[in-house]
Amino acid sequence: MRSRQRLLIADDDKALHNALNDALSPHGFKIIHAYDGRETLELAKKQLPDLIILDILMPFVDGRDVCMELKSDPSTKHIKVLMMTGKADNLDRMLGLEIGADDYIAKPFSCARLSSKIRMALDKE
Repeated sequence: MRSRQRLLIADDDKALHNALNDALSPHGFKIIHAYDGRETLELAKKQLPDLIILDILMPFVDGRDVCMELKSDPSTKHIKVLMMTGKADNLDRMLGLEIGADDYIAKPFSCARLSSKIRMALDKE
């Protein structure tokens, strides 16, 4: 395990980016930011983060399509994906997991819960 694991936060809400950056940076994570689906795909392929916190509803390419593309590409399929969305029903959760997400968290959430889910995903090999 690298000392500074890289997280890519993919969400179109800049305030959420700031909050997550403030909450996760002190835990030793290097944070990378993407604000739409296309940018998420580009950064994921260039930076190869350890984990992506991926919103479903984003401009240009939605999170589900981003997840499917990343998980079907041999160079990025190893990246852990934590789907994050306001859509919290069981069908959305099952869909996210079926397309390759490693876990799913519904908004709103506590940073402690998110941090725990990140650690669990990163510790799973």
